[in-house]
Amino acid sequence: MRLVLLGGGGHCLDIIGLVSDIDNSLNKGRQKVSIVGILSDVEVDSQRFSNSRVQHIGRISDLNSIDATHYIIAVGSAQDRLTIFKKIQTDLQAATLIHPSVAAGFGCSFGEGTAILGGTRISPECTIGNHVYVSHGVLIGHETKIGDFCSVFPGATIAGNVSLGLAATAGSSCTVIEKTLVNDYAFIAAGSVVIREVPSGAKVMGVPAKERS
Repeated sequence: MRLVLLGGGGHCLDIIGLVSDIDNSLNKGRQKVSIVGILSDVEVDSQRFSNSRVQHIGRISDLNSIDATHYIIAVGSAQDRLTIFKKIQTDLQAATLIHPSVAAGFGCSFGEGTAILGGTRISPECTIGNHVYVSHGVLIGHETKIGDFCSVFPGATIAGNVSLGLAATAGSSCTVIEKTLVNDYAFIAAGSVVIREVPSGAKVMGVPAKERS
């Protein structure tokens, strides 16, 4: 796999680290992931990526001229990831990257373009959509549905039978109790405890979480 990364911020470092850990876990002779470079429409701090030796090689509009087989949108923001996806037109395949330490139960499915970082545990019969970002140490309960373009940040706990809608965000160390619906584009602030349905586009925070402007 020859992989190009779309986006050059801090989340891009997480994806580079994920690729490195996947490569290090492969048996000798297995094909490894080769990162071609970063495409970004905003300035990239080259010093940030100096240890990884991954370089900024162009703008997102250059995607179809890059010698790659796969791409991934390496942006942490759910809505920004969706915006970038709507801008691109490519025949490249979206890579699905799952850290070797992830424990996933039976019946789970993972969409294209999704990245799941280390230490995450996923109970049986969960559905993880396309272009989803699940960060370090997340817990996802049985039969939960994580919608396309969602972001679930470090240490979040998503209980069983929860549904996160399109491009919803679960902040670091938040908790969503069982059978809760979090609608499209909703944002759960870090450390919040969600005990009731979150409306579309709402931002909620606190314990228990309440809607804020």
